[in-house]
Amino acid sequence: MEFDKHRPIYAQVMDHLKEQMVNGTYQPGESLPSRREIARELGINPNTVQRAFAQLEEQGYLTTQNTQSSVVTTDQEKLQQLRHEQIQQALDALITTADHIGLSLNDIQALLIATYQRRNHDD
Repeated sequence: MEFDKHRPIYAQVMDHLKEQMVNGTYQPGESLPSRREIARELGINPNTVQRAFAQLEEQGYLTTQNTQSSVVTTDQEKLQQLRHEQIQQALDALITTADHIGLSLNDIQALLIATYQRRNHDD
């Protein structure tokens, strides 16, 4: 994982873990690796990972009981919200890029449809 020096590392760790929840790396109800393991993997301070975990718990994506490992929520509504959040971020980036290069909404729609059809046809 490469870190963006313009964003707090704990926020980037949060995004990374959320992405792994959305893409199925971590399933609902599954325990995540320990904070120390993740810190070692990413080459960062365990306190930074702790902060990311605390925020994810506060947001309802993780639960931790006592000194047990942290577990991905089984709340399907919460996970669906996370999926929508991820897609919204990607769409915002797409629209920003399209605006910068002068694409219209019709251009974006045509590209999105063509790409979707190509990907689904290739699967």
